[in-house]
Amino acid sequence: MAEDYSFQELFQRAVNGDRDAQADLYLEYGRHLRRCIAFRLRRMKIAYAVDPDDLFDSFFGRIIEGRVKIAFKSPLHFINYCEKSLRNKCQQALRSVMLRKATNIAECPPELFEDASATDQLERFERNEELESAYSELTHEERVVCFFRAGGHTWEEIGRRLGKSASAVRMLHRRADERLQNELLAGDAF
Repeated sequence: MAEDYSFQELFQRAVNGDRDAQADLYLEYGRHLRRCIAFRLRRMKIAYAVDPDDLFDSFFGRIIEGRVKIAFKSPLHFINYCEKSLRNKCQQALRSVMLRKATNIAECPPELFEDASATDQLERFERNEELESAYSELTHEERVVCFFRAGGHTWEEIGRRLGKSASAVRMLHRRADERLQNELLAGDAF
């Protein structure tokens, strides 16, 4: 990016029609999102029937035109939203391909339309999204402590890596844990 803008400013400029900001967003996030689409289409075994570039370009166009009325808090929030939306677009593409291939709707696999575990999967997915959103609100130091602690490192090992005492690291972890719980509980309130 040519100038130092916050993500929110950059996104707002892109929505307002600034071609440089649109190009910056496209270059910064497009490659990752295209890979996500290509991977999902290959996994669904419909990569032969759906052009990932077309799927991404139509989606990204909707975002840039301002048809999505979401105030993105951070790049992570933007990426999470895009990945979730693109998963849904891939699922729609799968349905479309299956319907085109089937001579009648009875030939379509039932899981294409109703999956008994879909609500459980959706709930798990939404919970993971909430956790990722809450996690993105932590400071870099808190995320590092959580990462190493989840990896089984002791307080002393983490403290040595960060140049802090074990008790300071434990305090950082406790504060991060409290913030995560508060964020998750606040999300459940709605």
